[in-house]
Amino acid sequence: MPDGTFFSADELPNRDVSQIPHPLAADTAERLVGVECDVRLIHLNHSNPLHRPGPEWDWLAARGIGVGAFGERWRLG
Repeated sequence: MPDGTFFSADELPNRDVSQIPHPLAADTAERLVGVECDVRLIHLNHSNPLHRPGPEWDWLAARGIGVGAFGERWRLG
């Protein structure tokens, strides 16, 4: 369950993204392409477009990654 705080730097105008200790969801997704497990991004900032279905959601889903839903539970191990 990787952090998906910000989808892209577009959510942070006038900020140096390298100074924010969260990877962008788009970067995380690119690194996880092809993993053979269920991946859901959690911890979304209020500005993140992944809060609702749309092009960013579709982009993520095309890479086999979803967005965690409130109340969703996972069994680990």
